[in-house]
Amino acid sequence: MKILITGGNGFIGSHFADRLIKNGDDVTLFDLEYTGNTGHMKCEKITGDITNMKNISDAVKGKDFIFHFAAVSRVVWGQQDPVKCINTNIIGTSNVLESVRNLNKNATVFLASSKEVYGNAQKMPVNETHPKNPISVYAASKLAAERFCIAYQKTFGINCVITRFSSVYGSERDRLGRVVPTFMLNALKGKPLNISTSGHMLDFTFIDDVVQGMFKTYKACGKKDISGEDFHFATGKGTSLEELAGTVLKICNSKSDVTVNDVSDYYSEGFVADLTKAKSLVGYEPKYKLCDGLKLLKTRLEENCL
Repeated sequence: MKILITGGNGFIGSHFADRLIKNGDDVTLFDLEYTGNTGHMKCEKITGDITNMKNISDAVKGKDFIFHFAAVSRVVWGQQDPVKCINTNIIGTSNVLESVRNLNKNATVFLASSKEVYGNAQKMPVNETHPKNPISVYAASKLAAERFCIAYQKTFGINCVITRFSSVYGSERDRLGRVVPTFMLNALKGKPLNISTSGHMLDFTFIDDVVQGMFKTYKACGKKDISGEDFHFATGKGTSLEELAGTVLKICNSKSDVTVNDVSDYYSEGFVADLTKAKSLVGYEPKYKLCDGLKLLKTRLEENCL
């Protein structure tokens, strides 16, 4: 299959590209720039901006699948620059969809979304029908992108699938300022681990599980009609940041201090995914326990970042 991955140089996009290339698919990456994440890949790489309609239209032509990862991808970045977040996550997504509608109507669009669209969960685990009440600019932008996908699916017949991730971690390709790699690097260096969301339960998901879920969903497209569906790719198990810090310290044999700060009011209070739908419709099954994923992350960081 001919596949376009927007945000192909990013953490999740680059790992998913590796899986598709291994499968023998004809992969094209689309991103603002390229770094060491994709230097080893033998595939086409387009430098472009999803907020530029011509850039994305040229890239979409002739593709069977578009996996749309490109985004302002952190809650804090959306708060720091709301206009950029809105332009990238909402206008960028509408540009992808409009390009498909005008140039490649038979293609299937996969949107990478986030647990943040639910806001503060009314009950856990959270399934796909749970009310969506975003409390940050980032979360609102991702929910708007989801709504555009569903609107294009219903009114123009564009095949769209929504996938939601939760606290993904697992390699040196990640933004090292995110909580899991920060904890791991600080523990390895003997620096303090700072907790900013005390007591909240989060569903930390190893990158290989996310890639497995996306790949199974991609392969399911040829066997069943999943257009318009949404899926969670997580573990279904909650872990507090205190528990995460303790596990990291144990794995690293570290004596780093752990400190607790006030939580920011634009982060949701916690999330644990219900995986029933993903398991039943596409055969998703998470394989990595938190301790196992953290051990692999430790090895990858030691080999590439220290």
